[in-house]
Amino acid sequence: MDFIKSQDKRLVGGIVYEPNTVDADGDWTDREEIFKAMESFAKNGFNLGEQHAGSADAVVVESFQAERDTYKGRDYIPAGAWYMTVKVLDDDLWAKIKKGKINSFSMAGNAKVANG
Repeated sequence: MDFIKSQDKRLVGGIVYEPNTVDADGDWTDREEIFKAMESFAKNGFNLGEQHAGSADAVVVESFQAERDTYKGRDYIPAGAWYMTVKVLDDDLWAKIKKGKINSFSMAGNAKVANG
């Protein structure tokens, strides 16, 4: 999945979180919880941060949860996954993205872990 969607428009996009798939921290969740996270993100003003800190000078131009397995351009998006497109306004952030130092989204948040 290419993170940069448009060089000239400074658009980046990709999956924020995929259901029933273990993430880098060893956690996972289902599509219902992903929707709750999307709803909270929208309710709190679509605040973006670089590396989970501060705020990034960028704006969300698209955010959706795939109803079924689908494609956006060449990107495969599994059912229940959260996909987002962002326009990057900050020159320094854009330079990091172009160099590949930032190449995906990461969902920050808190979760309750169910005891099995």
